[in-house]
Amino acid sequence: MRRRSLLLTGIAWGIARTALAAPVPVLHRDFVLVLDAGHGGSNHGCSSDHFKVEEKHVTLQLAKAVAAQVRRKVPGIRVMLTRTRDEDVPLSERIAVANEVRADLFVSVHANASPKRDQSGYETFVLDLESSKREVARTARRAQRDRNTPLSTDGDAELMLRELQLRANFKKATRVASAIQQSMRRAFPSRQDRGVRQGAFDVLRGLDMPGVLTEVGFLDHAGEGPWLVEPETIESIATSICDGVMLFYKEHAHLG
Repeated sequence: MRRRSLLLTGIAWGIARTALAAPVPVLHRDFVLVLDAGHGGSNHGCSSDHFKVEEKHVTLQLAKAVAAQVRRKVPGIRVMLTRTRDEDVPLSERIAVANEVRADLFVSVHANASPKRDQSGYETFVLDLESSKREVARTARRAQRDRNTPLSTDGDAELMLRELQLRANFKKATRVASAIQQSMRRAFPSRQDRGVRQGAFDVLRGLDMPGVLTEVGFLDHAGEGPWLVEPETIESIATSICDGVMLFYKEHAHLG
């Protein structure tokens, strides 16, 4: 027993000596932001009856404007866009790209529309937590059935970890959404703040990181629609989204 103790002490001393002698590597990974310009290609999104403009073009302009501002203001952030031109990109591919690059934040940009074309204002959505938990549980059960194996302790642990991740991402996403809304409120005090809301958006499902979907305004509104596509408006809205991203970066980048 004493011999084993001495052996372990010697190993520990050798490791400590090696650690002191060798240079300690500094590990660093860029903060990765994925910007998703909603719709594209054959998926036009909503449009306006008052002038010829489609949501897919507005969202691409906005996503590019946000990317430019973030790159200029925070060089430490690596920005990726799910599309850079008018093309079809399946939702599953947008999610897969974000997960593959291990993104820290996912922001999907959209414009809104209403049945009577009389609504206006801005709102930001996070993925509904309870429906997400139910979906994770259903997915786990399907996987067990496909393997023809009963739920195991490992499976239960994996499910619990996934639910913990969902809760953590939900909390962070809500913080980002609130920051975007607050910045929009400061920039446009006369516009209607529709708040932070939960929704079951497919483009936010399956993300391994916090994700938000921001609806910057109603494209089909007679007054708000034409205003939304003005270059000055695009830049101001992009600044509000950028502010939300920067706040999240400052609060959470050091935890990555």
